[in-house]
Amino acid sequence: MALVDLLVARKQGILDGWMQRVIDSYPEQAGSRMKRVKDPFQNPVGSNLRAGLEMILDGILAGAEPEDLAEGLDKVARIRAIQDYSPSEAIGFLLDLKVVFREQAGADGSADEFGAIDTAVDRMTLRGFDQYMACREKLFEIRINEIRNQSHLALRQFGILGREPDPGLPFTAGCDTERGPQT
Repeated sequence: MALVDLLVARKQGILDGWMQRVIDSYPEQAGSRMKRVKDPFQNPVGSNLRAGLEMILDGILAGAEPEDLAEGLDKVARIRAIQDYSPSEAIGFLLDLKVVFREQAGADGSADEFGAIDTAVDRMTLRGFDQYMACREKLFEIRINEIRNQSHLALRQFGILGREPDPGLPFTAGCDTERGPQT
């Protein structure tokens, strides 16, 4: 039996093992909740992580290109991007799939077959990093826009925007609200 066929036959065990490794990366209380609560409405993070991992696993086992795994990677990257992880911690669990494959395959499979699977996982991980960084960039863009909007609103509430500057106030001296700072 070819390694990929064996892994397909053991897909549920692989998914469970991989999900356990992801859960282990969370603090104990959050990880315990992810294991215990199966309802997707009460545990949306765990539900979306599992769905994303399953999409990725299906793609890897089917020999899909990394670009074809974008939907599953995006589900996972969106969740990990808003959590307090370094990039290596946020995406590193994707590499754990190699370990889970080896645990499930045991001694079955040749070095060449494992090499091909490892290459697919590595390529998927790089694509996952791209997805993660795109999500982080979008998150920071949203935060910057929110700060900008709050600042603008505060300046309007204090009457600094939308009126002529008062030359007697030091923080507006030399500023023209229409043209910006004057030198």
